[in-house]
Amino acid sequence: MMTALKHTRAIILLLTVCSASTSKAQDTIRTVQWHLGGGAAFGMNRHSTSMKGLDGVPSCCPGYEAGDGNGINARLQWLLPVALNNDHCVGIEAGYENKSGVLRTIESETVDDNGRTMQGEFEHSINAVLPVAMLNATLRLRIWNQLQIGGGIGAGLLMSPSFTSQERILRPQTLVYENGKDIRNEFGGALPSVTGFQAACYGALTYRLPVASNSQWHLIPELRFTQPLGSVIASNTWSVQTVSIGVGIEYTHVTEDILLPVAPPPPPDTPRVIAVTEPPIRSQPKTELVKAVELTLTKEDGKAVDTVTVTNVVATTMFALMNYFFFDSLSSEIPARYQQLTAVQAESFNPAQLEGKGTFGIYYNLLNTLGYRLRNTQSTITLVGCNSNTDTEKNNLELSKARAERIKTYLTDVWKINPARIAVTARNLPETPSNPASQYGIEENRRVEVQFNDLSLFEPLSFKDTTRTLSNLAMSFSAGVECEAGIDTWEFAIMQNKKKLTTIAGRDSIPSTVQQQWDERRIPIPESGTPLIGRLTIRDKQGIETVFETKPVTVQQNTEQKFILKKFSLIVFKFKESAVSPLNELILNVVRKQIEANSIVTITGHTDIFGNPQYNRLLSERRAMQIANLLKLPASSAKGVGGTDPLHDNTLPEGRFYSRTVQINIETPLK
Repeated sequence: MMTALKHTRAIILLLTVCSASTSKAQDTIRTVQWHLGGGAAFGMNRHSTSMKGLDGVPSCCPGYEAGDGNGINARLQWLLPVALNNDHCVGIEAGYENKSGVLRTIESETVDDNGRTMQGEFEHSINAVLPVAMLNATLRLRIWNQLQIGGGIGAGLLMSPSFTSQERILRPQTLVYENGKDIRNEFGGALPSVTGFQAACYGALTYRLPVASNSQWHLIPELRFTQPLGSVIASNTWSVQTVSIGVGIEYTHVTEDILLPVAPPPPPDTPRVIAVTEPPIRSQPKTELVKAVELTLTKEDGKAVDTVTVTNVVATTMFALMNYFFFDSLSSEIPARYQQLTAVQAESFNPAQLEGKGTFGIYYNLLNTLGYRLRNTQSTITLVGCNSNTDTEKNNLELSKARAERIKTYLTDVWKINPARIAVTARNLPETPSNPASQYGIEENRRVEVQFNDLSLFEPLSFKDTTRTLSNLAMSFSAGVECEAGIDTWEFAIMQNKKKLTTIAGRDSIPSTVQQQWDERRIPIPESGTPLIGRLTIRDKQGIETVFETKPVTVQQNTEQKFILKKFSLIVFKFKESAVSPLNELILNVVRKQIEANSIVTITGHTDIFGNPQYNRLLSERRAMQIANLLKLPASSAKGVGGTDPLHDNTLPEGRFYSRTVQINIETPLK
């Protein structure tokens, strides 16, 4: 009996020791203090810009839009946990990023190759080396298992950025430049107009793979996207987006703390019963259709169509040139919107390069077109400087003269025109001023007018281009909706893929039918092969959104050309005038030769959007009728729309002047 009792006591003692030992091992906690990591990545850069070239670097490129490149990036990161279980971390990151890439534009131009006319291709390129030292504030969140998302924002410093640029003949290979080579305009050196600091933000996806048994070392693959918040250069827009794939190694510093035992709570005197009452479930207010959402498309004759036909129309368009240059208040500097070249760039300029630039692209190159034509003639001009003759510009003839002198300086310095061929005069208001009592008239009177005798200096430019049209398509939608909570806002969008082509929106209630014209100047022409879908989004007064869609509408392409289209715009009319100028007579002489017996001629008069709508409509009608009389066409071919259908943005004076015009369209059926 004593022996059994001794054995029992020994077993109890052994279990007590083991229990104490086990308890000691479990009463510790590991705490993550910080992370330190680094790594490298391969970056793929996408360059976006809208410049013609670099400051001070000769170039005849029509314009750069995009480029790409790649480079090796490296970074060092320190993170501090700010939540339990190491789920959330903040910290800082230092790194090196290679933003280098090549901007490239292919220009097509008709060339003469040993007597054969053919299409040539010319490559313009800028190879930019852009190393950046970055410092970011960063955040990392664990979303599942060891999968993490991260992001940050910071700034970097461009370190000795450089470039090389050139122009190269791609086709035909038998063609060479005047230097006997297929490459010209080769330049290089430090990148001009650099902004220095490069702000950017990034988002990243990472996964932690343990490489040590103590879970303090991790291998971390990473996918990262970087979005710039500024431009590489100060003189124009140039941004570099980067997608990088890389891998890093991270060390996690942890500490172990011993937990003190906690005394058990005393037993309660009496048991307590807690009753839990679930809140009643409230049903969500419904938004339902009582009539299906329908998208209806109609042609000009009012007939509905179930297929949208996009037609390619090859047209010859004549662009009129306005002989005015507008200036900012109290300034004699040529505004930045006018394209100014260097003397070297002027050597390779030709107005033919303006094909596809549109009305404003052609107008903003007016200084260069005028310089080009003066250089190829012996004509003379007179520059008349004007001012608004209001407030601080009142009777300021010195300012008027300085504006004219600035235009003359550009023509003599850049285009090497003999100063004796350019006379300068000054006056307050122009000879035919716009309304000096309105802000718009004040802006229009701050200008330099070019007076000339040689009409060829301002002869309109004519280009042949292909336009896509829907032929006066109108669209409407209807729907019947019951919304229990009441409609707060609604939006109807015409979608193609995920792109919104146009939207109509409102509040409170949806009209029975909403209709508008498909204005091709403001609403994109849909691409063929992908259907259109109408999408109605309703947001009720409780903030709940409901989306309904229409049946798809097929979009197809029509490449058949049934007629020859020629479009002419007359020289802009002066303020409140309908008189035909000598330059308009020149255009009309060209128009007369294009009209055949079976031609359909449409003459439309326009004005700017300001002033009395009834007066503007009558003024535009007078302009159109006068042109019809001069062309000996019936009155039914002419109409005036005033400012109800503005041709251009009327916020700038040139936009208002170019809206005061008459457009002539000639459609001649193909034989």
